[in-house]
Amino acid sequence: GGGEGNAGAASLPDNEGAADGHDKKQGSSASSTPPLRLLDSFFKPLTAEILDAVFDESGNDQESGDNNNNKKTTSELIEFFSGLLKPMNQKELARAMHFCKHKDDDENTDDSKPKNNPVLEEIINFMQKLQLHQMLHKQYMRVPKIPAELAVERTALVRTAQVVKMMADFFKAEEEEEEDCTSSSSPSPSSSYVRRTLDRNIDFASMRSNLVLYHIKFDYAAFCTAFMLLKRILTGGGSAVKAMFMMTHAANACDRLQLLPLKIRMLTIVLKGYDFEIQRDEIQFLQTHWESYIAAKHNLGVAYISSDGSKALQIFKETLKDLARIKHLFTNNIQVSPGDVDANRDGTLQDTEIQIKTRIAHVYGEKGDWKEKKKILLELAEQAELLYGSKHKKYAQICNQVGECTTALGEYVTAEKYLIESIQVGRSLGFVPSSHLFNLANLYTRYGKHDQVLQIMQEAVRVDEQMHGKESLAVTVPLRKLAQTIGLVGDTEEQLKIMQRCYSIYRKHGVQHGKEYAFVLQNLGIAWMDKGLKEGGFDFKTGMAFEKGDSLKNLKKAKALMEQAVTILKQSIDERHPDVGTAKINLGNCIGYLGENERKIGLQMEAMKSHIAVTGTENHSSVAELYANIGRTYSTMQRYEEAEKAMQKAYDINCACVGPLHNGSQWMMRRLNEIRAARQEQGFSQYSNPQSDNPFAEGVEQIKAMGIQK
Repeated sequence: GGGEGNAGAASLPDNEGAADGHDKKQGSSASSTPPLRLLDSFFKPLTAEILDAVFDESGNDQESGDNNNNKKTTSELIEFFSGLLKPMNQKELARAMHFCKHKDDDENTDDSKPKNNPVLEEIINFMQKLQLHQMLHKQYMRVPKIPAELAVERTALVRTAQVVKMMADFFKAEEEEEEDCTSSSSPSPSSSYVRRTLDRNIDFASMRSNLVLYHIKFDYAAFCTAFMLLKRILTGGGSAVKAMFMMTHAANACDRLQLLPLKIRMLTIVLKGYDFEIQRDEIQFLQTHWESYIAAKHNLGVAYISSDGSKALQIFKETLKDLARIKHLFTNNIQVSPGDVDANRDGTLQDTEIQIKTRIAHVYGEKGDWKEKKKILLELAEQAELLYGSKHKKYAQICNQVGECTTALGEYVTAEKYLIESIQVGRSLGFVPSSHLFNLANLYTRYGKHDQVLQIMQEAVRVDEQMHGKESLAVTVPLRKLAQTIGLVGDTEEQLKIMQRCYSIYRKHGVQHGKEYAFVLQNLGIAWMDKGLKEGGFDFKTGMAFEKGDSLKNLKKAKALMEQAVTILKQSIDERHPDVGTAKINLGNCIGYLGENERKIGLQMEAMKSHIAVTGTENHSSVAELYANIGRTYSTMQRYEEAEKAMQKAYDINCACVGPLHNGSQWMMRRLNEIRAARQEQGFSQYSNPQSDNPFAEGVEQIKAMGIQK
C-alpha cells in the first residue's frame, strides 16, 4: 500500500529512502530524517529509535529537528485514524439502507435472519450526522505517550495501528473491486462482496485491534476503528446484532474522551435495537447474545452514575431482573448442554450478577446510604468467596469495598480487617492494586497514623510506576494522594515538590484539559495554600491569613489554580457531579483565608445543592460536612446565630448517617458547643458597660446603692 488513495494517509516525503525508515545519504544526521511511513512498514523491525519517534520522547516544549520529525510521525497516525471517521458516500449509504431492509440469503453465515430491525436505520442516520471533531477537545486527538520502559505496550500500539491500516486498505480494495463488477447501488445479497465482508478472520482481527487500542488508552483510535468496522458491517450486510455490538465498543471509548452524553445516546440506541431482537425471538437471542445485551445495559448505568444516581440505580435493578429472566430461560426453555458448558454458563451468570450488585452498592454509597451499601457488600463477600474462593482478586476487590464502606461508617476495626485481607490476597497473587492501598491509607489517616500512611502511599506510587512508567499520567493519581499525606504531617515543601512533578508530567504529555488534569491543578493549589498558611498562619477567630513573607502571594497562587480547576471540571463533567462540589469547597476554603467569606459561603451552598440534586437526599455525610464548613465560616464572621443553625444541621444529619459516636459527629458537637459559648459571650457583651470589662458591673453598683454588702 501507500498510494495517494489510502484513506487519511499522509503524502510520501520528498526523500524516498525515508519510506523504509533509512536516510538516503549515508551518515546524514538524525534531524534530517523524514518521518517514517510506519503504517506501511509492517515487516520492519520496531527499534527503540523508531518507537521513540512515535511516542515523541524528545518532549513537546523543544523545537529541535528531531521533535518536529516526531510530531510529523505522530500526526501521520492521527491523520490516518481521523480518515476512518468519514461518513458513507452515496453508494455506501444506498447499500447500507438496502441491507437493513432485506435478509441475507447466504446460509453459510450465522446471522441469516431478516435485517429489518428499525434501529439499523437509526444507527446509519446517527453515523452520517456524527461530527466527532466538533465535540472532542483536540488534546484527545493524540498518540498516548507510553514511556520507554513499557516496550511491550509501545510495540502493541504500533503493530495494532499497522493491522488497522492493512484492514482499511483491504476494505478499500473490496469497494473498488465491487465498483468494477457492478454499477448497481443495491447489489445482490449473494455477491462475493458480502461473502468477503463476513470473513471470520477479518472480524477476529478487527475486534482484537479495537480491544488493544482501548486497553492501551488510545481511545481516539479505538473509537475511529470501531466506527470503520461499524460502517463495514452496515454496508456489507452484517447482522443487526453485530452492528449493535460494534456500536457498544465505540461507546466504551467515549469515557476517557470525556464524551459522556454521546456514550449515553449511543448505548440508548443499542439497547433499543436489542429490545427489538428480544421481542422478535427472545429465547434464540438471549441464548446467543445475552452477555452483549447485559454489558450494554450495565455500561449505560455506569454512564449515569455521575449525573443521575437514581437513574443509574433504576437501570442496574432492571438489569438484575433481566439476569433472573435469563437464568429462568436457560433452566426451562433451552436444551441441556454438556455439563462443563452448563457449569461455565452458570458461573458467568453469577459473576455478572456480582458485578451488577457491586455497582448498586456503589450507587448507594454515592447517595450516602452507607448502611445499605454495607449490607449488599457483606452478602456479596460471601457469594464471591463461594464462587471464586478466598484467594481470588475479585473476592479481594469486594473486601476492599467493604473496608471503604465501614471506614465511612466509623467502624474502623471492621474496616481494618477487610482492608488488610484484601491487601494480603493481592500480595499472595503478586499484585496489590493501588486503590486497595489508598483505602487503607484513608483509614489510618483517620487514626492519625501518618507514618504508616506515608509508607502505604509510597508503596502505591511504586506499584503504579512499575505498571505504567514514572512519567505516565496514571502515576499522578497516587502521587497526588502521597502529596496530601505529606501535607498532613506538615512538610509543605515536599508536598509542593510532588505536586509540581504531577503538573510537569501533564505538561510533558501536552494535556491541559479533563477531569484528572483539574485534580492536579486543585492539589497543586492546595499545596501552595498549605505553604502560605504555614509561612504566615491565620487568625482562628476571623479565619483571615496573616501577611508574613510570601504568605498572601502563595495564597493568591492557590486561588488562581483552584479557580482554573473548577472551570475545567465544569467543562469536563456534569456540573452537579460531587467532584465539582469538592473543587468549589476547596476554592472556598482558600478565598476564606483572603477574607472573601461571602463568596466562600456561596460556593459551599452551590456544592451542597449539586450534591443533593445528584444523590436525591440531604441525609448524606458529605452534606453534613458542608453544613459544618458553612457553620465554621459564619463563626469566623461572628454571625453566631447562623453558625449555630448550620452546625446543628450538620450534627443531626451526620448522626442520622453514621451515628452520634462517629468521629465526625463528635467533632461537630465540639464545634457546636464552641459556637454556643461564643454566642452566649456575644449576648452578654450587648448588655455590658462600655467602660467596664465586667458585664455585671451595673448590677453590682445597684446592689451597693441599696446598701447590700457581701
